[in-house]
Amino acid sequence: GMLDQQTKEKYVAAYLKDKARYEEEMKNYQPSQQFLEKKAEQVKKQKEQAGTDTAMEKYFAFLLTSWRKVSEENPSLGGKEVQEMAWQQWTREKMVEVKQKKVKMVRDPAAPKKPLTAFFLFQKKMRMGGLAMTSKAVAEMWNKLDGEGRQPFKEGEEELKGKYRKEVEDFKSKKGGEGDA
Repeated sequence: GMLDQQTKEKYVAAYLKDKARYEEEMKNYQPSQQFLEKKAEQVKKQKEQAGTDTAMEKYFAFLLTSWRKVSEENPSLGGKEVQEMAWQQWTREKMVEVKQKKVKMVRDPAAPKKPLTAFFLFQKKMRMGGLAMTSKAVAEMWNKLDGEGRQPFKEGEEELKGKYRKEVEDFKSKKGGEGDA
């Protein structure tokens, strides 16, 4: 049931007192730096996701654009048949997209392999040094390194890139020479 007026007033007074305290605290409230960073990160993720449409959204956008075209080309068809034809067009286009994505450049197995980057040289050294760590932990260590700490790995990368370029030139000249003979 219902509360009598005297009991109700007691709860209303407690509510008003707590509400006044809350409003006073909120006047001086400053969110922490950590909170502000998390919120900025969330907003950034939401903006990134706003550009990505789901498969269903893409289909309905396609359906909307192709409906009139299909119905004008086939005036005798009803709504269900028009939708079925639009679906068939959609699936045909999707199959073409899938086939196009699967086309992969064939790599000559005899061609020289690309050199390791500075980060992968760092990772290799960490693992050879007996530090069995996750890739995430290694990445965090790499990000904490300053320019001087990264320098030996950058130099190693440049050295490997130079060797790689020379190997590619040699490989291309040998490959070109075989084709002429």
